[in-house]
Amino acid sequence: MSEIRKIIEEQRGIVRPSLMWYWCDRMQEEDIAWQIKNFKDHGIDEFYVHPTWCLEIDDYLSDNFMSLIRFAVEQAKKNGMNFNIYDEYCWPSGNRACRLMAEYPFTQSTELRFLIRDVHAGEPITLWFRGAFLSAQMEFSDKLRACRDVTEQVRAEESAAGTQITYENKTCSSGRFYVFYRAECEGMSAAAIWSSVANYQPGMIDAMNPAAFAKFLETNNDRYAEVIGDEFGKTVKRIFTDETGVCSLFDLWNYSKSVLPYSIILEAEFEQEHGYPIRPEFCALVSPVDSDRYVKVRYDYYRTVTRLFRDAYLKQYADWCHKKGLILTGHLSGEGNVFYHTTQMGDFFEPLSQFDIPGIDSILSKLYVDHPEFGLEAKLLASVAKFTGKDYTMCETFSGSGWDLSLEDAKRVISKLVMGGVNYIIYMGAFYSLNGGRKSFPIGYPPSHGWNNPLFEHYHALTDYTQARCALSAATRPNGRILLLLPQFENYIHLYDGEAIDFSWRSAASALMHQNLEFDVFFEPLAGQAAVRGSRFMVGGYEYDTLIVPHMQYSSQKVLDLLQEFAANSGKIIFIDQLPLSAVDTAKKYDFDRLLNLDLPDSVAKIRPAAGEYAWYQKDNCAVFHLGRQEGFPTGRFAGDLKHFIGPCQVPFREQSVPSGVRIAQRSGSDLDICLVMNDSDAPQAVEIGLPDTGSVELLTDIDSVVPLLPVIAGGRRYAGITVAPHDMPILIVHRDSCQAAAIPAAEASAPAGAGSEPVAAIRLTDGWHFRTAEDNMLPLKSYFAAKTDGFDDAVFLRDATQVNKQYAAFEFPVESELTYGEGYVALARFEIADIPSRLELFAELNGDERIYLNGTHIENFRKTRIWGVRDYLTDIAGLVKQNENLLVIFATVPEWRGPHQMNSMQLRGNFRLDGQKIAALSDAIQPAIYTTQGWNFYSGVSSYSTDFRLEKKYTRVRLALETVDVVQVLVNGTDAGTLYWKPYELDITKYCQAGRNELELKFTSTYAPTLVIENIKLVSQGMSAYDDNLPVQTAGLLSAPVLLLE
Repeated sequence: MSEIRKIIEEQRGIVRPSLMWYWCDRMQEEDIAWQIKNFKDHGIDEFYVHPTWCLEIDDYLSDNFMSLIRFAVEQAKKNGMNFNIYDEYCWPSGNRACRLMAEYPFTQSTELRFLIRDVHAGEPITLWFRGAFLSAQMEFSDKLRACRDVTEQVRAEESAAGTQITYENKTCSSGRFYVFYRAECEGMSAAAIWSSVANYQPGMIDAMNPAAFAKFLETNNDRYAEVIGDEFGKTVKRIFTDETGVCSLFDLWNYSKSVLPYSIILEAEFEQEHGYPIRPEFCALVSPVDSDRYVKVRYDYYRTVTRLFRDAYLKQYADWCHKKGLILTGHLSGEGNVFYHTTQMGDFFEPLSQFDIPGIDSILSKLYVDHPEFGLEAKLLASVAKFTGKDYTMCETFSGSGWDLSLEDAKRVISKLVMGGVNYIIYMGAFYSLNGGRKSFPIGYPPSHGWNNPLFEHYHALTDYTQARCALSAATRPNGRILLLLPQFENYIHLYDGEAIDFSWRSAASALMHQNLEFDVFFEPLAGQAAVRGSRFMVGGYEYDTLIVPHMQYSSQKVLDLLQEFAANSGKIIFIDQLPLSAVDTAKKYDFDRLLNLDLPDSVAKIRPAAGEYAWYQKDNCAVFHLGRQEGFPTGRFAGDLKHFIGPCQVPFREQSVPSGVRIAQRSGSDLDICLVMNDSDAPQAVEIGLPDTGSVELLTDIDSVVPLLPVIAGGRRYAGITVAPHDMPILIVHRDSCQAAAIPAAEASAPAGAGSEPVAAIRLTDGWHFRTAEDNMLPLKSYFAAKTDGFDDAVFLRDATQVNKQYAAFEFPVESELTYGEGYVALARFEIADIPSRLELFAELNGDERIYLNGTHIENFRKTRIWGVRDYLTDIAGLVKQNENLLVIFATVPEWRGPHQMNSMQLRGNFRLDGQKIAALSDAIQPAIYTTQGWNFYSGVSSYSTDFRLEKKYTRVRLALETVDVVQVLVNGTDAGTLYWKPYELDITKYCQAGRNELELKFTSTYAPTLVIENIKLVSQGMSAYDDNLPVQTAGLLSAPVLLLE
């Protein structure tokens, strides 16, 4: 076994992708056991049980629930798998399905809220709010901008309805009046809603209070230890905690950001840490004035917030895990935005460093993957791991990417995340059931990554691809010589200037990524591990040539002294949008303009130029950029100028010839260097990468093949020439074995690896195609609300059913119906038949109390099946249908638990073809184009196109080129020639062909989009969705006629 193959196999138990398994329906042992085995059969080694919306059980952590958890652990063990714990019902973690705050009120998060009003000299003012009054300050508009604590001059009257305060400004100066009060978190988290266990308790845990989090561990995690603790460290290896923060996102949004992190212990902790009380200084946190005193207060405040959050939540959690033999992973909230770093975690670095496997999430990833900054959070995460000596980084991804997520889409997302530094992927998530509203927003965040997705049959290829690349990532570290500072302390001082700060540092990061300049992120708390040695900047034993400082006026004295020393020693330094001015902790002043003799011209020295204005200035080893206010991140001119100034970097691999759209990332291990080469374009790209002067070379290619690579010599330097398929990411590997490996002179080098020779003939296969499906054709039925039943019997309604024609959105319970939970309703679904098929079944999701009539006849004899959920039933209706219009009448009941319910789905299945929306006679003739416009509009799953072709002779080489977005298995003359999972959809079929007639079958596996996307529902925000009547045709099968390339 080669060294690289050994690394890939040895890392399997850590980096092979896992599943986030959503428990979201009536949980039954039979289905749990079947699904776990199905995971194993498809290459999945471990899963996390994630109780989530639509869970139907007596209670979270009940004896019944925990017996099912125990059963799942036993089934995982039986199948040689790992069961991992997701520590909450829904999210964020720490709430115990929001039971914790209800039972132990001291655990409830509180917030510091504020009101600001201008008050004229002599003016009285009365304000009202809901919460406990803490303090008030007046910031006067006199020359000295004096600020006075006026708490004692405020009259506060508390009542059940709220608090009313009155204040009179008895000075001769007008000013700004600040009122601060404590209020309980009001935001309704996902952990409080939408299942049979939901209690609609607002708020979240006080994650800065160690006693509160200890109570969570005692009442939540210890329950798991009690039931499955004997398998901790064995079958149960990891625990995932999710999006806990120091301030409610919902309250930040609802109160227009006039909310700050707070805890019942914060004031005492602050005074003990800093030696002065914070309450009389609250106005410093939100005032627009940047006095030295105010700056120090803000810095002190958020450093206390960070420390409390780090220690109370994550350090305490890690200690609990380590005592139990568990690995702590998970992620926090707002990872890519400095404002949310401040208000959710205090600082990105210190809390994340407590995880054994720190993580991020990347939801709606198909939507965001085209954004220029996609992968930036992964770079932040990789830097945390690098500077804390951790090998592994996690990302849960794909949630909300849509039913049309193909394997190529997934591969592209994963490749870009691994490029950024992620090396452990969690597929988010596998739905236990898709019945009812679980298929779409706002409850469901498709797709499912389990048995109820046709593509899951082929996930082994995606999982193997990912494991191989993640294994090499875990064995190495980013090796860039550029350090990008994250201006977190700047955001402490200018909290509400987060967009401008984000624009500068995210623009810099995006430019570096798109120019293939490897970099790490410097977090200000690392200053104690940093030093300057000559013109090199050292952090944690790593050396950097170039520093980039985006939008930073304020930082700690330690950081600014380091920058000053580095710049004075002629280190290469870049400032973006601002120059540092002052230390937050000591008020020491800095003048980098004078230090570096910059003599900045007016076009550059201006702070924040107008929209679209861009300028930069270079003097010696310093450059200053001003980006201006632009739409989107400036990855064009700015990126080129940035790369020009930085110049060549001392990294193992050099860009010899890298086309636009190809990105590279470099990493180094103890005895090897690797270069990840990702083609993010839709066409193959020939790439030449300069190699180290010595060392044997291998290439990780295809899914997980490792092959030797013979370098090319040009101008005395070695390089590798490879052709990279669209959205593929091979990895160049150079072993530091001092081997002077054989090489090819450039003049003798053939086309780059992977490039094919020109064909002598091309045959487009346009005729004689036939089509068949592995399962019956499908026609989803749209059910529309008709009426509340209100106790009338079925016969009364059936008599007049054809007269009801109210049209709402399909499957929805309209507000005007006044229908509520547990009440009965009747719905209608119509369909037309031109030709009655010999086989026709009704598929229905049934809760058990439905009564369904077809053309007035009660339908019975449903049999249980398994299609996409646990409530799936089929029955034969061929003898009950008629030509032209048919009417289904459904009497049912809204579930009793509160949530955004939708009607259960129904579908016709049979041997028919569709003529528009009408059921017509089956025919197998088809054109070599998508089948969703040729009578199989809603079919998902496995289907086959077949034809034959003639070869007049035996060719040296015969290649088949296809255009599709699906997985396709190619059979030639009845023999399996291979399966194509993604581009390039091209296959050498030479050995399967013969002179004369040949048979070709293309067996496609589609996404679930044709079947499940029958209403265009878009996510507006968490829990909120909107309907769009413009439903696009879903793509499935062949996009065009296949071509034979003959040589």
